Amino acid sequence: MNKKEEVKKSTTAEDEKLSERAVKKNKVDKIKRRIYIGPSAIKFGISKDAVFKGEVPKVYEEFFEKYPLAQKLVVELEKLTECKVKLAQKGSAEQVMYEKIERQMRGGN
Repeated sequence: MNKKEEVKKSTTAEDEKLSERAVKKNKVDKIKRRIYIGPSAIKFGISKDAVFKGEVPKVYEEFFEKYPLAQKLVVELEKLTECKVKLAQKGSAEQVMYEKIERQMRGGN
């Protein structure tokens, strides 16, 4: 194999590696980041405005089992501003859910 063929083979191998990395990065970038906008629950290790990528962390499973409504307050990060506005609006679905979860956590219904 001459020098020209060696360079071409080397370049092709490097291009393939770069392409593979780009595909992996693109897959990671497509994983949605989400945020929990419900009330904090120290007992469960849950904090308001916790951001996570991909699947909801395991620590939330027990909390969501006890307070299933809280799952609805996990939103895509891109929709955070819109959801925060709704959360601040008296009578909005988000605001009603938030208050209901707080009441349930305090022992009320």
